Amino acid sequence: MAPLFRRLLAILALIALALPLGVGGDQPASTAQGVIRRYVPVTMLNDPKTGNQSPLAAVWHKPFGNDKAADRAAESGARYVRAFIEWRNVEPVQTTPPTYNWSQYDTELGNIIGRGLVPMLNLTDAPDWAAFPNCGPFKDANGQARWVEWVKATVARYSAPPYNVRYFILTNEPDFRMKNPNDRNGGGYGGGCWGNNPAAFGAMLRATYSAVKPLYPNVFLVMGPLASDGSNVDFNLNFLQEVVNPAIGNAGNSFDMASFNYFIFYRRNWEQYGTSVIGKAERFRQIMASAGGSKPVIVAETGLVEDELGATAESQAILVPQVFTQALADSARAGGDGIGIATWFSLKDFLVPNNDSDWGLIDVQDNPKPSFRALRQWANEMYNATLKANLSEPTFGTTPPVGARKCDPAATGATYLCDTLQRYLFSTTGARDKLVVWVDPGAKPTTNLYFKTTATRVIQYPANEVFGIRDREGNAVSFPVVGGQVQITVGESPLYIDVLRK
Repeated sequence: MAPLFRRLLAILALIALALPLGVGGDQPASTAQGVIRRYVPVTMLNDPKTGNQSPLAAVWHKPFGNDKAADRAAESGARYVRAFIEWRNVEPVQTTPPTYNWSQYDTELGNIIGRGLVPMLNLTDAPDWAAFPNCGPFKDANGQARWVEWVKATVARYSAPPYNVRYFILTNEPDFRMKNPNDRNGGGYGGGCWGNNPAAFGAMLRATYSAVKPLYPNVFLVMGPLASDGSNVDFNLNFLQEVVNPAIGNAGNSFDMASFNYFIFYRRNWEQYGTSVIGKAERFRQIMASAGGSKPVIVAETGLVEDELGATAESQAILVPQVFTQALADSARAGGDGIGIATWFSLKDFLVPNNDSDWGLIDVQDNPKPSFRALRQWANEMYNATLKANLSEPTFGTTPPVGARKCDPAATGATYLCDTLQRYLFSTTGARDKLVVWVDPGAKPTTNLYFKTTATRVIQYPANEVFGIRDREGNAVSFPVVGGQVQITVGESPLYIDVLRK
């Protein structure tokens, strides 16, 4: 932002503070309980185009493929990039001593760190000589031993300058049950297929951790993210329990962080434990605690694809600040076992046969989408923010909050609520606190994820305690004041409200 423009904003801010406070509206004074005044919120935020990086936020991409996509990642406000290293590309042929070719990944990681981003490395895909399918258990003890040696070599190389990687993720979606032993991917697509053999996965974690962690105590060895959703035919839905169970996987002490992938269309599986992504994190904590462990968690993927279950580009942009705000709120847990990093899947839309797969923050031509702008503004708003209070209404239960509707009035058993007000109060490095609010419409138990009817709620806040309201892209928003209270209409798209620090 140009220095002259900054000075003009500062002058405007002083003028605004000298004026009587109100939040605008065109309602006739005769219908109000108090005086109505026009107020244009003026805030001193960083330029969102070059805003601060969030230490929580990450993006997923495999690989960048071009410099423009890498530039977009740096502009997004994310701090981390989840990148993949495939063992079969580094050591395609077994030699003694091992022969590694790192050139592809040196280039890729150089592309990341050169833009001020931090890589998280996901280690996957064994060579054919060690495991076939490449996603699953090793052929023999030699395969596992060589995996351990490769992980040690990878950590040695990339935890050192200039890369300085601290997070090493061991496989991806290992809870997938192998479907086709003649296919390199085991008939799947997630990069792991250990679901039928949690004991072998536990043995791999134990061998890797005991060999690597003593040598590199400052890195985090992360258990590969579990899908832990969908059908038990496709995924072993008890995989985490079995891996940490001393009688099966016996690996509860053989990773520093757990991880999972969270997609909102499976939210009903987790709502009884907490709202949205917080619920899944809480269930993982409960399972680890049952084995005597307490560890932070990483959300290795979260996102929403357009044109599925009624989702649109707007739905995607709404979800971005919702899920990252909830992850940031969870990260504040006093025990240190909250969500440490949340990763948007993916940075970029990608091509699939006969169609685009529109998961990305940018399109296939690297153009920013609404979700990109939403993440950039969220990172700018929430830089160095710390949760003070979760003031949200519960999204699970049998008694809806006043004014809320049920997702499915005809449902039997547990009732899932809709139109619940989500309110998260954060302290920031500025002079004000920040309230992030939206209406959670819940998940319909049908083929359509979203209600077509817009959900709104009205909240009141003392006018003399509100200093600015912005939408998810940082645009100033104004509301009427009645009887000294700002009448804030909250919808599904989050609002950022600067409020008096108390």
